Amino acid sequence: MIVRLALMLCTAVSLAACDNASTGEPGGPLRSDTAVVPQGDDAANDLAANAGGLPEAGPTPRFAGLWAADDRSCQSAAWRISDAMLRAPDGASCSFNRVTEVEGGYDIQATCTGKGEAMADTLKLRFAEGTQALMVESQSLAKTSLAYCGKPA
Repeated sequence: MIVRLALMLCTAVSLAACDNASTGEPGGPLRSDTAVVPQGDDAANDLAANAGGLPEAGPTPRFAGLWAADDRSCQSAAWRISDAMLRAPDGASCSFNRVTEVEGGYDIQATCTGKGEAMADTLKLRFAEGTQALMVESQSLAKTSLAYCGKPA
C-alpha cells in the first residue's frame, strides 16, 4: 500500500515537471502554462509578449511601464511612464510631484509641458479591469485609454 502510494506520488511529480518543459528546441523558448514565452533580448518580442493585460501590483507603482493606444502601437507610439514622470508619444511630458494611490488607480500632482508652457496639473490614472486598460485624465493631456505594453528594456 505504501509502495503504491509512493509510486503514484512520483508519477504525479514527474507529470507536473513535464508540463513545465521547454518547447523541445535546443536553446528554444520555455513554456509558461500553454503560452510560449520568448527568450532573449529582443525588445520587440518582449513588448509583444507583455501586451494586452494589466500589470500586477508590486513594489513599483502599477502604472509604471510602457503603454499605447493599442497593442500594435507598443513599438512605435508608446507612452513611457515611470514612478516619477510621464512622456507621451506626441512630446508632452509630466514630472510627478506627489503620487497618491486611490481606489482604482492613482491621483498624481504633476508639472506638465506640452504645446505650451509648464503648468500644474492633476493626472487621474485609473485601471479599467474589465477592458484591461489604463484611463488617463488631466487638463494638459487628452483623455485617453491605454493598453499595457510591458516594462521598458
